[in-house]
Amino acid sequence: MATLAQRGWLSTDVKSYRLSPVVQKLVLEKNKDTLKTDSETLVNRLNHLLETDGFFTKNLTLTQARPFADVGLGEVNTLPMNTWARGFLYDNLTDYFKAVGLLTSALHSARQYQQLSVNRNDQESLAISYGKLGGLYQALGDLKQARTFFEKYLQLNEQLAEANPESVGLLNGLAISYYKLGMIQVEMEQLEEARKLLKQAEQIWITLAEAIPDVPEYSRNLGIVRQELTQLSGDES
Repeated sequence: MATLAQRGWLSTDVKSYRLSPVVQKLVLEKNKDTLKTDSETLVNRLNHLLETDGFFTKNLTLTQARPFADVGLGEVNTLPMNTWARGFLYDNLTDYFKAVGLLTSALHSARQYQQLSVNRNDQESLAISYGKLGGLYQALGDLKQARTFFEKYLQLNEQLAEANPESVGLLNGLAISYYKLGMIQVEMEQLEEARKLLKQAEQIWITLAEAIPDVPEYSRNLGIVRQELTQLSGDES
């Protein structure tokens, strides 16, 4: 590796090596006829390696996943593809970088996810990206920005649920968006507004828990939101 760096084929810093920009351009030009197929293969492989459960990577430890996440954050942005798989990768990258505390990188990935969703007119993915951005600004302590994105998240989820009333997934997503915006209002001490939002989340999860009792997530979420409502009642007494 050191020899290749001396020849100018690799760029290097103290901890890592990267293919030099000049060599990258030459390789891309030489393989331009297969670049689209190769790009799809790379992104699909990265999605497998970096797949998360919404919080942590499923197939690798966080440490093992780091070099693949760095590739996803950097080089993948230059690939000629505008697909769902690329959006899924940005989603996974957002979760990964948030899990390891690299919130700037997580924000970059979430914004890429947002832009790709806009470009593809993918409203469900756009709603997810708003939720991711709201959560990241909340983690950064910027509650006003967090509230702005959670409001967009809720507004879009309301539209999606109204347009697709038979979709259980969208209805659950709507409940989550009520809950997240409600919890931001709690942090901002807007307790009456928080109560209204959390009650709306509660009503949806009551419906889902009763209608689909074999999905434990709905009953679990119902228990969580009821705890928050009980806490609010205690705070106001």
